[in-house]
Amino acid sequence: LEEAVGTEILGLIGAEFLKRYVVQYDYSNQKITLFSNASNSYAGDSQGQSINFEMLGNIPVFEITIANKTLRVGLDSGAEQAMLFLKWEAPLSTYYSFLEEIELNGADKNSRMTKKVSLNAFEVGTLTYKNQSFLFADMNNSFGSDIDGLLGYEFLSQYKTTIDYENRKILISS
Repeated sequence: LEEAVGTEILGLIGAEFLKRYVVQYDYSNQKITLFSNASNSYAGDSQGQSINFEMLGNIPVFEITIANKTLRVGLDSGAEQAMLFLKWEAPLSTYYSFLEEIELNGADKNSRMTKKVSLNAFEVGTLTYKNQSFLFADMNNSFGSDIDGLLGYEFLSQYKTTIDYENRKILISS
């Protein structure tokens, strides 16, 4: 991981730690804020979009809409790249533009070529996310058929996004 990002990493913060807090990602100000669950220290944003989620292991799962198709996606705050599972490559082909073929290295130490695309748009509640890049990957073995893809950094960086694990809500400030 250090080689990939070109910096020394002293440790990783995982879901077991984050689930103890309300976590706010504000990439435009380069801040991640942890609010205590116990003190109800996060008041919320009444102007924002609130999305309910369920947990699949350590991953919040919620619905997005792509051209009247509802997909269930997981939110992986440590993922650099968003992914859609291969079963969606053909059904969504008119809604994305091909960018390039890239080599994807998995945790299993195997690498494979995959298609990187720019998805025209998708909706989360009433918010629209435009021109976000995705990889088409065969990840179904890791998650079964419970989800259709994963979102990560690019999703979290478009709007200030807060994950309230205790109340199973994602709050997005547009």
